[in-house]
Amino acid sequence: MESPANFKAEFQLNADSTYKVSLINFFFDNFERTKKPQYKEGKLTEEEYDTFKNLLLNSKLETMKDSYGFDNPTKEQNIVYIIEFHHSGKTKYVSVNGHTNYNFPKDFLQLIEYTTQFVNRD
Repeated sequence: MESPANFKAEFQLNADSTYKVSLINFFFDNFERTKKPQYKEGKLTEEEYDTFKNLLLNSKLETMKDSYGFDNPTKEQNIVYIIEFHHSGKTKYVSVNGHTNYNFPKDFLQLIEYTTQFVNRD
């Protein structure tokens, strides 16, 4: 998830239930003329892993288009979500402009929401 020139949050979930998070606040780092990225890593609980697994598998990522909301160059792009999904030996990339009006599957929206909440927790 990224808001260009403001912040970037990256989340990597591995099949062994380990994860890595990186958070970069470009806006304040540039203002303070410093770089203070935050990194977290750990292992998900069984419940957290099952939630992510179910949301990923039910979100229909494999059948989604590669991008949503980027076809209108005048459209505002405050937050961009980029998902890289590796499953069954295949890789799928999906990019979403947060301002798109596309009607996404419920599980995909829940995946974005759950991931955002997970990344932002202490």
